[in-house]
Amino acid sequence: MINNDSRFINNGIEIPTAGGYADQPSLVVLSDGTFVCATTTGTGEEGAAGQYVSVMRSLDGGKTWSEGTLVEDLEWESAYAVLVTDRFDRIYCLYNYNLDHYKKAEFESHRFDMGGTYCLKYSDDKGLSWSERIIVDVGVTDLDTRYPFFPKAGGGKQYRFMWNVARPFIDGDDLYIMVGKPFLGAKGQYNFETSRGVLLVARGIVQDPHTPFITLPEGAKELLPRPGDRITEEHCCVKLSDGTLFCTSRTEKGYPLVFVSHDDGKNFTDGFIPKHVGGMHVKQPRAANFIWKLKNGKFLYWFHNVGNMGYDFRNPAWCAPAFEVDTENGKELVYGQPEILFYHPTGDRLSISYPDLVEYEGKLLITETQKQIARIHTVSERLQNALLNQDTVCARLEGISMAELKENGTPVQQYSKVNHSDRTEWKEILENSGTTWIFEGSFNAGDKVISAFDKRRGGFKITVNDDGTLCCYAAGEAANFTVESSINVCDGKKHHVAWIMDNSACISYLVIDGIFDNGGNVQECGWRFIPPQLSVIRAVKDVSFGENLSDARLISGAILTTDAVGDWRASIKQ
Repeated sequence: MINNDSRFINNGIEIPTAGGYADQPSLVVLSDGTFVCATTTGTGEEGAAGQYVSVMRSLDGGKTWSEGTLVEDLEWESAYAVLVTDRFDRIYCLYNYNLDHYKKAEFESHRFDMGGTYCLKYSDDKGLSWSERIIVDVGVTDLDTRYPFFPKAGGGKQYRFMWNVARPFIDGDDLYIMVGKPFLGAKGQYNFETSRGVLLVARGIVQDPHTPFITLPEGAKELLPRPGDRITEEHCCVKLSDGTLFCTSRTEKGYPLVFVSHDDGKNFTDGFIPKHVGGMHVKQPRAANFIWKLKNGKFLYWFHNVGNMGYDFRNPAWCAPAFEVDTENGKELVYGQPEILFYHPTGDRLSISYPDLVEYEGKLLITETQKQIARIHTVSERLQNALLNQDTVCARLEGISMAELKENGTPVQQYSKVNHSDRTEWKEILENSGTTWIFEGSFNAGDKVISAFDKRRGGFKITVNDDGTLCCYAAGEAANFTVESSINVCDGKKHHVAWIMDNSACISYLVIDGIFDNGGNVQECGWRFIPPQLSVIRAVKDVSFGENLSDARLISGAILTTDAVGDWRASIKQ
């Protein structure tokens, strides 16, 4: 299939790994442009014996990579390395290591990768060689005391579970890194009984790499799940402009959990569910959700935008800007509206996760993995500008007007074409494939808002349900789909709606009054997959509009969420 969209994950550059397992590509770029990337790899599956950390270098912007070098030898397992650099180009690598030589056959756990000893090594020669191992003292908290001592494995020592998947950061001379602590419970139990988090800080490490780490919050406390929940894990932390630490984590309840510290980690708030601008709660399965701070002080948030309570639905990956807001205690972050960042047309059957972000030559580069192939991607200029300017964009979009649609009908909406001459590239996705309807007005239950539909050939229909929500239906000859809002538009007010059909990503969703409708409390997921068989929607001659519509436009192509936000902002300034 030919698809030149930079968001299509197959168009990224593969980061080579030696085994069939490829996890957590952690990337840094040095001042001379050298790329250094660490991955966890091995010939077995995730958590199997024999996995190890491999570090590769690229001198051409990630196009080609050197053969991987080992942070530790292959005899004993290493895993989940993360890299961070200081202002002197020293690279710090933090990772798990089986220092006590536990053997899988004697080890009373299904996981062999999420614990052992937490270690640090550093490189002063751009990742070519690494220092002697430094043991990171992770403070003992409640969960650590629950683990038994294993009489066979490790010479009777206690095995402690801990791991990190998110980028650390250096602020001044200090290094900050979040560490999750799981408790596996009964022997052989696959899932965690509970999990919690702590913050490690090495103050002055830039001046002395042997500086000890302290564990926060103070008093051997942990970042705890919400009451009634069990899980908070894979924590990611950034520092805001006033010094506030803002930390996000995943849960198993269909949402992320946020913790805030206004005293540099000594104390954290109880976990709470973050919100998007406009008030909708953020939705997230049990998957990595990371916040990145950019060089210009802005923030981006990686997540999956669906309230699934399991490990599934990591395709597509979404990204939203995050904005600092003032509270009575200090600054916090509120998330903007989501944009599709990466996708694969296989739908939810592929897991895109464990990303990293670097800035290089003015561009955003993001890594990701599906556990078997890791890649590096350059975010398109259009998408990058949208993410970084969503809070200020204000521009009306041009399209086919109501008057033109009434007179001439809707044109053909061609999304893809079949290539009969090449079986390997049998289908071509057309550039900016999709359709967007933008309409404004006040609505009543039962309204027929827009009808551009032919029973024989398909088309578009937009109506209002009895509960005041919108129902948007698109159909070709043999494929169709429906997107329904969770936002009630029958409140006597004028509303601005963008119905976006992004056929390149096979995703459709609604943006109402500048707010991405993520399903709210009504639906687990607000967006919908477009069937890949919907390659064309035929022209429709007769088009009608509801009497309460003040404006309607048809755009032959998919717009970005930010475009819809900008069009709404322009509409309220008219």
